[in-house]
Amino acid sequence: MPRLAAALCLALGALLLTPGAAGGPTVLGDPTPPVVTPQVFGTLGANGWYTTNVTVNWSVVDPESVILSTSGCDAVTLTAETLGTKLTCSATSDGGETVVSKTFKLDKTPPSVTATPARVPDANGWYNHALSVSFGASDSTSGVDSCVAPKTYAGPDTAGASLGGTCSDKAGNVGAASLGLKYDATAPQVTGSSAGRAADSNGWYNHAVAVTFTGSDATSGVDTCSQPTYAGPGMSSASVSGSCLDKAGNVSGSSAFTLKYDATGPSVTATPARAADANGWYNHSLAVSFSGGDVASGLDSCSAPQTYSGPDDAGASVTGTCRDRAGNSTARSFGLKYDATAPTVTPTAGRNPDANGWYNHALTISFVGSDGTSGVDSCAAPQSYSGPDNGGASVNGSCLDRAGNAATASLPLKYDSTGPATTVTPARGPDANGWYDRPLTVNFSGTDATSGVDSCTGAQNYSTPDDANASVTGSCRDRAGNVTPRSFGLKYDSTAPQVTATAARGPDANGWYDHPVSVGFSGSDGLSGVSSCSAPQSYSGPDSGSVAVNGTCVDSAGNLGVASLALKYDATGPQVAATPARGPDGNGWYNHPVSVSFSGVDTTSGLDSCAAPKTYAGPDDDRGAVSGSCSDKAGNTTVRSLGLEYDATAPQVTGASAGRAPDANGWYNHPLTVGFAGTDATSGIASCSEPTYAGPDAAASSVVGSCTDRAGNASGVSSFEFKYDATAPHVMNAIPVRPPDRNGWFNHAVTFAFQGQDATAGIDSCSPVTYDGPNGASALVTGVCVDQAGNTGAGSFGLEYDATGPAVTAVPGRNPDANGWYNHGLTVSFAGSDSASGIDSCLPPTTYGGPDSASTTVAGSCLDTAGNVGFGTLALKYDATAPTVTGGSPARSPDANGWYNHPVIVDFRGTDETSHIDSCTSAKYAGPDNPTALLSGSCRDQAGNASDARDFRLKYDSTPPKLRSVGVIAGDRVAVVRWDASPDTTEVEVTRSGSKSAATVPVYRGTADSYTDKGLRNGVRYRYAISGFDAARNAATRAVVAIPRAPLFAPAAGATVSGPPLLAWMSVPHTRYYNVQVWRNRKIFSAWPSATKLRLQRSWTYGGHRYRLSPGRYRWYVWPGRGPRSANHYGSLLGSSSFIVAGR
Repeated sequence: MPRLAAALCLALGALLLTPGAAGGPTVLGDPTPPVVTPQVFGTLGANGWYTTNVTVNWSVVDPESVILSTSGCDAVTLTAETLGTKLTCSATSDGGETVVSKTFKLDKTPPSVTATPARVPDANGWYNHALSVSFGASDSTSGVDSCVAPKTYAGPDTAGASLGGTCSDKAGNVGAASLGLKYDATAPQVTGSSAGRAADSNGWYNHAVAVTFTGSDATSGVDTCSQPTYAGPGMSSASVSGSCLDKAGNVSGSSAFTLKYDATGPSVTATPARAADANGWYNHSLAVSFSGGDVASGLDSCSAPQTYSGPDDAGASVTGTCRDRAGNSTARSFGLKYDATAPTVTPTAGRNPDANGWYNHALTISFVGSDGTSGVDSCAAPQSYSGPDNGGASVNGSCLDRAGNAATASLPLKYDSTGPATTVTPARGPDANGWYDRPLTVNFSGTDATSGVDSCTGAQNYSTPDDANASVTGSCRDRAGNVTPRSFGLKYDSTAPQVTATAARGPDANGWYDHPVSVGFSGSDGLSGVSSCSAPQSYSGPDSGSVAVNGTCVDSAGNLGVASLALKYDATGPQVAATPARGPDGNGWYNHPVSVSFSGVDTTSGLDSCAAPKTYAGPDDDRGAVSGSCSDKAGNTTVRSLGLEYDATAPQVTGASAGRAPDANGWYNHPLTVGFAGTDATSGIASCSEPTYAGPDAAASSVVGSCTDRAGNASGVSSFEFKYDATAPHVMNAIPVRPPDRNGWFNHAVTFAFQGQDATAGIDSCSPVTYDGPNGASALVTGVCVDQAGNTGAGSFGLEYDATGPAVTAVPGRNPDANGWYNHGLTVSFAGSDSASGIDSCLPPTTYGGPDSASTTVAGSCLDTAGNVGFGTLALKYDATAPTVTGGSPARSPDANGWYNHPVIVDFRGTDETSHIDSCTSAKYAGPDNPTALLSGSCRDQAGNASDARDFRLKYDSTPPKLRSVGVIAGDRVAVVRWDASPDTTEVEVTRSGSKSAATVPVYRGTADSYTDKGLRNGVRYRYAISGFDAARNAATRAVVAIPRAPLFAPAAGATVSGPPLLAWMSVPHTRYYNVQVWRNRKIFSAWPSATKLRLQRSWTYGGHRYRLSPGRYRWYVWPGRGPRSANHYGSLLGSSSFIVAGR
């Protein structure tokens, strides 16, 4: 408005004061030019620079005369930065011309500031001591004037520290920048240490052990801790040192872990219970005890005395071990020579058996022995056997080895010198009247009371010659070689009589019989004579050119003679076939004359003749027939007829119809099929034409067709007329109902009208179309017109269409600080995209700095060329407040009585009202044992804010109590388990398992130092696990094995054996031999072995009687011998048992 008023005043003044104006006053002279003064509106910074937009108005006045003209004096606003823009205003009045110029420098942009650290981070992006940060800048317009001095950051420790500074340009604009950094100058703390495994035994380690140190750091967190390995020297108070390093590179102080270490096994001594029995040999069970010593951890235990009772070996050994308290074991062996087995005695006959293992005259037996360990000393002299006959005879002898063990052996032998009794048996009785008429088998068998029959003459077969006084001879031999012969007499006739067959009449025709014929039979025999012949046989089929009628005669010896009469027989007429000269003309029908011929087949006597061919030429009939016959050579005749269908008359066409109704208004607009129909009185219609019409377009189109009957006769043709147009109309023009909305673009739905034309059926209608998408600079709207025949034509026309607002993207000035959360102020800018009309403009950036929220948005908009407005929002999560640690939770409950006995992890928990807790630290405690152990932890929220640390206390003891002197003594169905527990043991548990697959069951809990387990099964291996527990339920476990045994343990009581059993029993101290007795109703065996086992033989002699190990139940007893055998002094009965010998 001031500019408008000034212009009006100037114009009015010029009108009133122009020299020479009609009716105007007289103008006096003006000695001075106008006064021109710039009026400047804007912020003046430093050094003549403006820091905002500058508006310049010019004041032009001349108090003495009218301003005649001005140039460059209009108001001007400078918005672009410039190093110097010159503005000039000139004015003229009667007093002359005044020209005034002024130069303006404009810089609205602060300098770009950079914060630069004096060094790179010390470790993992962290600084761990004071850091100097300097600030520099650049300014492309007025230039940089000054920056603040470098600043130093030396704390506090934090993962989100920052240090800011500013720079000024010469126009006075100030820019700022800050350096974000992570700072931790505090060393971590070692919070614990633990061995990589539990102590090997009694709190001692006996091989290299890794020690792990753990720590905590409230700021950057622990990076690594030492993991040294200790492998010696052995001592009860070894020490391992370690430290921790945080992620900022700070190193903690050193911490020590103490342990007991001994990797050297104890020394072991093996001592036998007695000296060797003879010549440096032991000949019965020997006990060897073991003792030891250890200078480091001390001796824990040694193997119980070991008893050697076999196998026999000149290089036998007994091995035992001693174990120190650190779990190291040392083995020691005691070497000895051991032979508790009597020598093997082998009786040898002076010659081989005479036959089949049997002897039939006097035999000499010698005895030799062998001993694989100590060697044989002597054997009994040879003995002679000369009877009596016996299949179970035996001769006994013995040998003695160098260790004094005696063994007896028997040579079983079979003796028989008496021949067998022979029996002759024919395989069957005479065949007839005392005569044999076919080969006869005669069998020979025998019996022998001693050795048994070895063989008899094989079955003898008599088959020739025919003889009334024939005989067969054979013999038997017993297993001792004695032979007895025997003969069998018989009458034999195997020749059949002669038989003759005779027909009752001659053949009927040509050597053939054509009805039943009778055949009679007669015979003769030159030895035993004919007894009877078959009755006459009648033949009545089946037909055959080589028939045989059989009959027989039988002689007195039962031989059968057979005779056959050969003849030819055919009572069946031939097979006849009627064959047309050609196939049917159509569908099985004949439509003109056909000739039929006749042929025949006779598989027996053969075909003789057939009728001549015949011709069929009408009348029309679906059941026509032609007949003829054939005869065979036996005179049989067969008649055959050929049935046929005959039609020689063409069909008639009766009408035609379209395959469908017209498509529209009586017109067809796509291919049309027309079906024709007809009639035929005889064979019926087979098919009629179905032509298809597909053009050209015409108002008077037509098709023709005909019919064919089933006999192949064709009718004349017929026609069918209709209207046809298959060509779509042409769409000519599209007319919108309104102009475009903006810049030639439509931005909401618009309706178009269409025009069309059709050359054949004519246009029926064109429909308007409303376009509402899709968007596009080359969109197409399509219109449709329909002609009278129902054909549809389409046409497309172009337009520019965009009804969709632009897509607006809100872009944050930086990525979220942590887990999608921002934890300090954020600038959001807006950008748009529009794939159709394009972006016109968007709103400027905006800044969000709170409040804290898990779901807030920053919104903005953009405008596209078509006038549509789009909106965009940035959903963000904002939290600038640190979380609070609320406590710690162990990963499990205390192991026992409030104590933890193995490493436990404590998870710290916290709360955060906005972003919630992201993570809290976990600390692992693995020692040392401490009733007030301490762990520390902290939390971090989802937005990256870190809390202060908090402590958690617990009770920890991972050292188990000690079990010493663990052992077990097994007896008959009982075992006694003993132990010695350390004072910190609060409870002892004993479990038992009977075998690898049996379940383990607890048998004792308490505070005693022994447990007696009764009711066990002898011979079963039992494993006992003894576990001692302290108040923290640390467990020390030792295992022992016991096998209860009955005094007589093999074979098991009542066991069934298939051969001579090995008897075995428990050793009795100070016993050099045993008396073993076997009873079956009475005592049948007694022996005095020095070992604790004895194998019975299949047969033996006792008390002058011979015994065999036959099937049945046996009972046996064992007594320990006292002193020499000659003293005949025995201890109490060791025990009795039984076994059963199975039957064969």
